[in-house]
Amino acid sequence: MNLGQLLGLDAGDLLARAGERLWSILDLPPVILLIAVIIELLLPKGSVFRLSMLIPLFRHLSIKVNKSRDKEAHRLFAGVLLSLLIYAFALSMLVIFRYVASFDSLVSLLLLLFLLELRSTAAQGRAVANCLASGDLMAAREALAPLVLRSVNELSAIGVAKAACESMCLRLFTSWFAIMAWFLVAGIEGSFFMALTCALAQSFNAKLPSYQAFGSLARRAEEALLMLPALILMICLMLSLAPLRTAQAALWGWERYAAPVSGMVLGAVGYRLGIALGGPRIYAGEKIRYHRLGGRRQPTAEDIGRTIVLLRRCGLGLLCAAIILEVFVLGAGDAVAPAPGTFREII
Repeated sequence: MNLGQLLGLDAGDLLARAGERLWSILDLPPVILLIAVIIELLLPKGSVFRLSMLIPLFRHLSIKVNKSRDKEAHRLFAGVLLSLLIYAFALSMLVIFRYVASFDSLVSLLLLLFLLELRSTAAQGRAVANCLASGDLMAAREALAPLVLRSVNELSAIGVAKAACESMCLRLFTSWFAIMAWFLVAGIEGSFFMALTCALAQSFNAKLPSYQAFGSLARRAEEALLMLPALILMICLMLSLAPLRTAQAALWGWERYAAPVSGMVLGAVGYRLGIALGGPRIYAGEKIRYHRLGGRRQPTAEDIGRTIVLLRRCGLGLLCAAIILEVFVLGAGDAVAPAPGTFREII
Protein backbone atom coordinates (compact mmCIF):
# COMPACT_ATOMS: atom_id res chain seq x y z
CA MET A 1 0.00 0.00 0.00
CA ASN A 2 1.46 3.40 -1.00
CA LEU A 3 1.26 6.77 0.78
CA GLY A 4 -1.72 7.96 -1.24
CA GLN A 5 -3.76 4.89 -0.34
CA LEU A 6 -2.89 5.28 3.35
CA LEU A 7 -4.11 8.88 3.30
CA GLY A 8 -7.13 8.10 1.15
CA LEU A 9 -5.81 10.25 -1.71
CA ASP A 10 -4.96 9.42 -5.29
CA ALA A 11 -1.73 10.45 -7.02
CA GLY A 12 -3.36 13.53 -8.54
CA ASP A 13 -4.46 14.85 -5.14
CA LEU A 14 -0.96 14.29 -3.71
CA LEU A 15 0.64 16.20 -6.57
CA ALA A 16 -1.90 19.01 -6.25
CA ARG A 17 -1.29 19.37 -2.51
CA ALA A 18 2.47 19.24 -3.00
CA GLY A 19 2.20 21.96 -5.63
CA GLU A 20 0.07 24.15 -3.37
CA ARG A 21 2.56 23.78 -0.54
CA LEU A 22 5.44 24.64 -2.87
CA TRP A 23 3.73 27.84 -4.00
CA SER A 24 2.95 28.70 -0.39
CA ILE A 25 6.62 28.30 0.49
CA LEU A 26 7.69 30.48 -2.45
CA ASP A 27 5.53 33.31 -1.08
CA LEU A 28 7.30 33.32 2.29
CA PRO A 29 9.44 36.44 2.89
CA PRO A 30 12.66 34.48 3.63
CA VAL A 31 12.24 32.47 0.42
CA ILE A 32 11.58 35.62 -1.62
CA LEU A 33 14.72 37.08 -0.10
CA LEU A 34 16.71 33.94 -0.95
CA ILE A 35 15.54 34.13 -4.58
CA ALA A 36 16.57 37.80 -4.72
CA VAL A 37 20.00 37.05 -3.26
CA ILE A 38 20.61 34.28 -5.81
CA ILE A 39 19.45 36.42 -8.74
CA GLU A 40 21.61 39.35 -7.56
CA LEU A 41 24.66 37.09 -7.51
CA LEU A 42 23.93 35.79 -11.02
CA LEU A 43 23.12 39.08 -12.74
CA PRO A 44 25.94 40.64 -14.79
CA LYS A 45 27.66 43.59 -13.15
CA GLY A 46 25.91 46.88 -13.92
CA SER A 47 22.82 45.21 -15.40
CA VAL A 48 20.49 46.43 -12.63
CA PHE A 49 19.96 49.97 -11.38
CA ARG A 50 20.89 50.29 -7.69
CA LEU A 51 19.68 52.74 -5.09
CA SER A 52 23.30 53.68 -4.34
CA MET A 53 23.54 55.09 -7.88
CA LEU A 54 21.41 58.00 -6.62
CA ILE A 55 24.15 59.13 -4.22
CA PRO A 56 25.67 61.61 -6.75
CA LEU A 57 22.19 63.08 -7.28
CA PHE A 58 21.62 63.48 -3.54
CA ARG A 59 25.05 65.09 -3.18
CA HIS A 60 24.32 67.47 -6.05
CA LEU A 61 21.05 68.50 -4.39
CA SER A 62 22.87 69.13 -1.12
CA ILE A 63 25.38 71.45 -2.79
CA LYS A 64 22.49 73.74 -3.75
CA VAL A 65 21.46 74.32 -0.10
CA ASN A 66 24.61 73.54 1.91
CA LYS A 67 26.61 76.73 1.48
CA SER A 68 29.93 77.27 3.27
CA ARG A 69 28.94 80.85 4.16
CA ASP A 70 25.79 79.74 6.01
CA LYS A 71 25.64 79.37 9.77
CA GLU A 72 25.64 75.92 11.36
CA ALA A 73 21.98 76.20 12.42
CA HIS A 74 20.97 77.00 8.84
CA ARG A 75 22.95 74.02 7.54
CA LEU A 76 21.31 71.77 10.09
CA PHE A 77 17.83 72.94 9.09
CA ALA A 78 18.62 72.60 5.38
CA GLY A 79 19.92 69.06 5.89
CA VAL A 80 16.86 68.02 7.86
CA LEU A 81 14.47 69.56 5.32
CA LEU A 82 16.19 68.00 2.29
CA SER A 83 16.33 64.58 3.96
CA LEU A 84 12.63 64.73 4.87
CA LEU A 85 11.70 65.76 1.33
CA ILE A 86 13.63 62.81 -0.10
CA TYR A 87 11.98 60.46 2.41
CA ALA A 88 8.52 61.80 1.52
CA PHE A 89 9.13 61.45 -2.22
CA ALA A 90 10.50 57.91 -1.80
CA LEU A 91 7.53 56.90 0.36
CA SER A 92 5.05 58.22 -2.19
CA MET A 93 6.84 56.38 -5.04
CA LEU A 94 6.87 53.15 -3.03
CA VAL A 95 3.15 53.39 -2.26
CA ILE A 96 2.25 54.18 -5.88
CA PHE A 97 4.44 51.36 -7.19
CA ARG A 98 2.88 48.82 -4.86
CA TYR A 99 -0.70 49.85 -5.65
CA VAL A 100 -0.10 49.93 -9.39
CA ALA A 101 1.70 46.57 -9.45
CA SER A 102 -0.68 45.02 -6.85
CA PHE A 103 1.50 41.88 -6.58
CA ASP A 104 3.27 42.05 -3.21
CA SER A 105 5.61 39.11 -3.74
CA LEU A 106 6.75 40.22 -7.18
CA VAL A 107 7.16 43.85 -6.07
CA SER A 108 9.25 42.72 -3.11
CA LEU A 109 11.47 40.59 -5.32
CA LEU A 110 12.06 43.39 -7.85
CA LEU A 111 12.74 46.02 -5.19
CA LEU A 112 15.18 43.73 -3.38
CA LEU A 113 17.21 43.50 -6.59
CA PHE A 114 17.25 47.32 -6.54
CA LEU A 115 18.49 47.39 -2.92
CA LEU A 116 20.85 44.44 -2.35
CA GLU A 117 24.52 44.96 -3.20
CA LEU A 118 26.69 41.94 -2.53
CA ARG A 119 28.29 41.07 -5.84
CA SER A 120 29.36 44.57 -6.89
CA THR A 121 30.69 45.47 -3.44
CA ALA A 122 32.63 42.22 -3.11
CA ALA A 123 34.08 42.69 -6.61
CA GLN A 124 35.47 46.09 -5.61
CA GLY A 125 37.11 44.59 -2.53
CA ARG A 126 38.61 41.71 -4.48
CA ALA A 127 40.03 44.18 -7.01
CA VAL A 128 41.98 45.87 -4.20
CA ALA A 129 43.12 42.49 -2.87
CA ASN A 130 44.32 41.36 -6.31
CA CYS A 131 46.37 44.53 -6.78
CA LEU A 132 47.97 44.10 -3.35
CA ALA A 133 48.69 40.43 -3.98
CA SER A 134 50.47 41.31 -7.21
CA GLY A 135 52.56 43.95 -5.44
CA ASP A 136 51.07 46.92 -7.33
CA LEU A 137 50.52 49.41 -4.49
CA MET A 138 49.59 52.33 -6.77
CA ALA A 139 46.87 50.29 -8.49
CA ALA A 140 45.63 49.11 -5.09
CA ARG A 141 45.31 52.71 -3.92
CA GLU A 142 43.40 53.64 -7.08
CA ALA A 143 41.04 50.68 -6.61
CA LEU A 144 40.52 51.61 -2.95
CA ALA A 145 39.85 55.33 -3.52
CA PRO A 146 36.16 54.98 -4.61
CA LEU A 147 35.44 52.89 -1.51
CA VAL A 148 36.64 55.30 1.19
CA LEU A 149 36.64 58.99 2.09
CA ARG A 150 40.10 58.95 3.67
CA SER A 151 43.17 60.01 1.72
CA VAL A 152 44.81 56.97 0.11
CA ASN A 153 47.95 58.56 -1.35
CA GLU A 154 50.05 58.01 1.78
CA LEU A 155 48.78 54.53 2.64
CA SER A 156 51.20 51.62 2.82
CA ALA A 157 50.23 48.11 1.75
CA ILE A 158 49.09 47.40 5.32
CA GLY A 159 47.11 50.66 5.37
CA VAL A 160 45.40 49.81 2.09
CA ALA A 161 44.53 46.31 3.33
CA LYS A 162 43.15 47.69 6.60
CA ALA A 163 41.06 50.35 4.86
CA ALA A 164 39.71 47.77 2.40
CA CYS A 165 38.81 45.36 5.21
CA GLU A 166 36.97 48.11 7.07
CA SER A 167 35.19 49.23 3.91
CA MET A 168 34.11 45.70 2.99
CA CYS A 169 32.91 45.06 6.53
CA LEU A 170 30.80 48.22 6.79
CA ARG A 171 29.58 48.26 3.18
CA LEU A 172 28.46 44.63 3.19
CA PHE A 173 26.85 45.17 6.58
CA THR A 174 24.90 48.27 5.53
CA SER A 175 24.13 47.50 1.88
CA TRP A 176 23.44 43.78 2.21
CA PHE A 177 23.11 42.28 5.70
CA ALA A 178 21.11 45.15 7.23
CA ILE A 179 18.74 45.24 4.26
CA MET A 180 18.08 41.51 4.59
CA ALA A 181 17.54 41.83 8.34
CA TRP A 182 15.01 44.64 7.95
CA PHE A 183 13.19 42.78 5.17
CA LEU A 184 12.74 39.79 7.48
CA VAL A 185 11.53 42.05 10.31
CA ALA A 186 9.46 44.74 8.55
CA GLY A 187 9.06 43.68 4.94
CA ILE A 188 10.08 45.58 1.84
CA GLU A 189 9.24 48.93 3.47
CA GLY A 190 11.77 48.35 6.24
CA SER A 191 14.53 47.29 3.87
CA PHE A 192 13.79 50.16 1.47
CA PHE A 193 14.09 52.84 4.14
CA MET A 194 17.19 51.16 5.55
CA ALA A 195 18.87 51.36 2.14
CA LEU A 196 17.65 54.92 1.52
CA THR A 197 18.93 56.08 4.91
CA CYS A 198 22.35 54.56 4.24
CA ALA A 199 22.44 56.28 0.84
CA LEU A 200 21.60 59.64 2.45
CA ALA A 201 24.20 59.14 5.19
CA GLN A 202 26.81 58.36 2.56
CA SER A 203 25.77 61.34 0.44
CA PHE A 204 25.88 63.76 3.40
CA ASN A 205 28.82 62.06 5.14
CA ALA A 206 29.42 63.73 8.50
CA LYS A 207 33.12 62.78 8.36
CA LEU A 208 33.55 65.72 5.99
CA PRO A 209 33.63 69.11 7.77
CA SER A 210 31.14 70.67 5.34
CA TYR A 211 28.52 68.01 6.20
CA GLN A 212 28.92 67.71 9.97
CA ALA A 213 25.77 69.76 10.61
CA PHE A 214 24.01 69.16 7.30
CA GLY A 215 24.19 65.37 7.56
CA SER A 216 23.32 65.03 11.24
CA LEU A 217 19.76 63.72 10.65
CA ALA A 218 20.90 61.11 8.12
CA ARG A 219 23.74 60.03 10.42
CA ARG A 220 21.50 59.63 13.46
CA ALA A 221 18.77 57.87 11.48
CA GLU A 222 21.35 55.45 10.06
CA GLU A 223 22.77 54.67 13.51
CA ALA A 224 19.27 54.04 14.86
CA LEU A 225 18.21 51.76 11.99
CA LEU A 226 21.49 49.84 12.02
CA MET A 227 21.13 48.93 15.68
CA LEU A 228 18.80 45.98 15.12
CA PRO A 229 20.82 44.44 12.25
CA ALA A 230 23.98 44.93 14.31
CA LEU A 231 22.53 42.95 17.21
CA ILE A 232 21.50 40.17 14.81
CA LEU A 233 25.00 40.17 13.30
CA MET A 234 26.50 39.93 16.80
CA ILE A 235 24.47 36.78 17.43
CA CYS A 236 25.82 35.29 14.19
CA LEU A 237 29.40 36.24 15.04
CA MET A 238 29.13 34.89 18.58
CA LEU A 239 28.41 31.41 17.23
CA SER A 240 32.10 30.60 17.59
CA LEU A 241 34.59 29.06 20.00
CA ALA A 242 34.99 32.37 21.85
CA PRO A 243 31.56 34.04 22.07
CA LEU A 244 32.35 36.07 25.19
CA ARG A 245 35.52 37.54 23.72
CA THR A 246 33.66 38.39 20.53
CA ALA A 247 31.07 40.21 22.63
CA GLN A 248 33.83 42.03 24.53
CA ALA A 249 35.43 43.16 21.28
CA ALA A 250 32.05 44.43 20.07
CA LEU A 251 31.47 46.30 23.34
CA TRP A 252 34.96 47.83 23.15
CA GLY A 253 34.17 49.16 19.66
CA TRP A 254 30.77 50.46 20.78
CA GLU A 255 32.30 52.46 23.63
CA ARG A 256 35.32 53.90 21.83
CA TYR A 257 34.52 54.34 18.15
CA ALA A 258 33.12 57.60 16.76
CA ALA A 259 30.05 55.78 15.39
CA PRO A 260 29.05 53.24 18.08
CA VAL A 261 27.24 50.76 15.82
CA SER A 262 30.04 50.79 13.25
CA GLY A 263 32.57 50.36 16.05
CA MET A 264 30.66 47.37 17.41
CA VAL A 265 30.61 45.70 13.99
CA LEU A 266 34.27 46.44 13.23
CA GLY A 267 35.35 45.27 16.69
CA ALA A 268 33.53 41.94 16.47
CA VAL A 269 34.50 41.22 12.86
CA GLY A 270 38.10 42.23 13.49
CA TYR A 271 38.30 39.92 16.49
CA ARG A 272 36.78 36.99 14.60
CA LEU A 273 39.37 37.44 11.84
CA GLY A 274 42.19 38.24 14.27
CA ILE A 275 43.07 41.50 12.49
CA ALA A 276 43.61 45.00 13.89
CA LEU A 277 41.22 47.65 12.57
CA GLY A 278 40.76 51.32 13.38
CA GLY A 279 43.73 53.62 14.00
CA PRO A 280 44.66 56.97 12.41
CA ARG A 281 43.45 58.13 9.01
CA ILE A 282 43.27 61.42 7.07
CA TYR A 283 39.94 63.02 6.09
CA ALA A 284 39.97 66.21 4.00
CA GLY A 285 43.57 66.88 4.95
CA GLU A 286 42.95 66.45 8.69
CA LYS A 287 44.46 63.52 10.59
CA ILE A 288 41.97 61.77 12.87
CA ARG A 289 42.90 59.06 15.35
CA TYR A 290 40.43 56.26 16.03
CA HIS A 291 40.87 53.62 18.69
CA ARG A 292 42.25 50.29 17.53
CA LEU A 293 39.66 47.53 17.34
CA GLY A 294 39.49 43.79 16.76
CA GLY A 295 42.54 41.55 16.90
CA ARG A 296 46.27 42.21 16.96
CA ARG A 297 47.59 41.07 13.57
CA GLN A 298 47.97 43.64 10.80
CA PRO A 299 45.65 42.92 7.82
CA THR A 300 46.95 41.56 4.52
CA ALA A 301 45.45 41.26 1.04
CA GLU A 302 44.10 37.82 1.97
CA ASP A 303 42.10 39.29 4.85
CA ILE A 304 40.01 41.39 2.45
CA GLY A 305 38.57 38.21 0.99
CA ARG A 306 38.18 36.69 4.46
CA THR A 307 36.14 39.71 5.53
CA ILE A 308 33.84 39.29 2.54
CA VAL A 309 33.42 35.58 3.22
CA LEU A 310 32.64 36.12 6.92
CA LEU A 311 29.90 38.71 6.25
CA ARG A 312 28.47 36.56 3.47
CA ARG A 313 28.32 33.51 5.73
CA CYS A 314 26.55 35.50 8.42
CA GLY A 315 23.96 36.76 5.92
CA LEU A 316 23.32 33.35 4.40
CA GLY A 317 23.18 31.82 7.88
CA LEU A 318 20.53 34.34 8.90
CA LEU A 319 18.59 33.56 5.73
CA CYS A 320 18.70 29.79 6.32
CA ALA A 321 17.63 30.22 9.95
CA ALA A 322 14.68 32.39 8.88
CA ILE A 323 13.55 29.81 6.30
CA ILE A 324 13.78 26.96 8.82
CA LEU A 325 11.84 28.99 11.37
CA GLU A 326 9.10 29.93 8.92
CA VAL A 327 8.66 26.54 7.22
CA PHE A 328 9.40 23.93 9.87
CA VAL A 329 8.74 25.70 13.19
CA LEU A 330 5.92 28.15 12.48
CA GLY A 331 4.43 26.06 9.66
CA ALA A 332 3.93 29.17 7.53
CA GLY A 333 4.31 27.18 4.35
CA ASP A 334 1.12 25.16 4.90
CA ALA A 335 -1.08 25.32 1.85
CA VAL A 336 -3.86 27.87 2.06
CA ALA A 337 -5.99 29.77 -0.42
CA PRO A 338 -3.79 32.12 -2.49
CA ALA A 339 -3.70 35.61 -1.00
CA PRO A 340 -3.83 38.69 -3.19
CA GLY A 341 -0.43 39.68 -4.56
CA THR A 342 1.26 36.27 -4.15
CA PHE A 343 3.11 34.24 -6.77
CA ARG A 344 0.29 31.66 -6.72
CA GLU A 345 -2.23 34.32 -7.74
CA ILE A 346 0.09 35.62 -10.46
CA ILE A 347 0.53 32.15 -11.95
